[in-house]
Amino acid sequence: MPLVTVYYWRTLSPLQMALLGQKIPVAVANHLTIDQVREAWLIPDDIEVLFQKGDPRDVRHSDIAIRVEAMHLRHREKIVNDAAKEIGEDVDQILEGLTFFVWIVLAHAGYYEQRREQ
Repeated sequence: MPLVTVYYWRTLSPLQMALLGQKIPVAVANHLTIDQVREAWLIPDDIEVLFQKGDPRDVRHSDIAIRVEAMHLRHREKIVNDAAKEIGEDVDQILEGLTFFVWIVLAHAGYYEQRREQ
């Protein structure tokens, strides 16, 4: 399950945050899925998005940083730069007037989730 953290130093409107929360899972699922590799299949519901307000003391070069953490798969290595660019293009209109970057980290990691009915 990819985890996306949106760090922001300039104010994002409630509408921008809502739109990013809707658009990012779709973009990440679309651009990190590899159809021929079962382990690389993603759907938007697999992706979590967290928003983190930056501290004014942070050393930074952009208004927004979008960090995508996803499971390392050999096949994803080949597409990671294109995926970052395509995710950026997908959210560019929402972030109009702001500088931003997309950083994808492919991690060797384990994952477990316990879902309970509520």
